[in-house]
Order: sequence, then C-alpha cells, then structure tokens
Amino acid sequence: LFGQVTSLDYSICLLDAGGHTQRTESAPFDDDVSALAQARTEVSGSPIVELWKGERLLARLFRDPPKGPVQ
Repeated sequence: LFGQVTSLDYSICLLDAGGHTQRTESAPFDDDVSALAQARTEVSGSPIVELWKGERLLARLFRDPPKGPVQ
C-alpha cells in the first residue's frame, strides 16, 4: 500500500477564446501521458484546453494557433 500510486488526479479545464473557464473536469490518470492524450481529445470542442496536475499547469492546448503573445 505504501509507496504505490495507482492513479493521480488531474484537471482538464475547457476555456473559451477569451481564456475564461467554461468547464473543469477532474479525473484520475495513471500518468501525464495518459492525461495529455485525453486533454488533446477535448481541444476540438473548446478553443483552449489546460491540463493541470494539482496546482501545476502541465499543458495549454489551442484549437487554433494563438494570434499574438500568449499570457
């Protein structure tokens, strides 16, 4: 039991084009790669998708390339 991690909690945040959160989904994944694969499936339905692991931003994905500086 100790030292074994079977899954980690991640948050996938769906944002509108202005960067405002529209929906957040929390889910357990075995690793970052699995969580990122799921986040990539969400980018077709939302302009911006962020993948969080706790309080750490792992990835920010854009449906269309950003025009100008990314904040």
